[in-house]
Amino acid sequence: VGIKGNGKHPTNRGRLGPKGENQWYANNSTDRLVTPLIRNSSGELTPATWDEAMNLIVTKTKKSLKEKGANSISIYSTGQGFLEDYY
Repeated sequence: VGIKGNGKHPTNRGRLGPKGENQWYANNSTDRLVTPLIRNSSGELTPATWDEAMNLIVTKTKKSLKEKGANSISIYSTGQGFLEDYY
């Protein structure tokens, strides 16, 4: 298992940076998160559906924007996930 660049691509001619070259390690890790987790009232993380997780994000984002304004929101992003997961 591994990743190989596209040698015909005009931008990088198949060369990969450290993230692209090693991404498959994270993608195939035994502890990779594959199900959303939501913290319950006891503070424990419990599995949730994607709809439940996204609805919670939307609800909390709207509440924060309403109560504290636009500067109350930030996003932390990482190269350890799939682009589709972010959306």
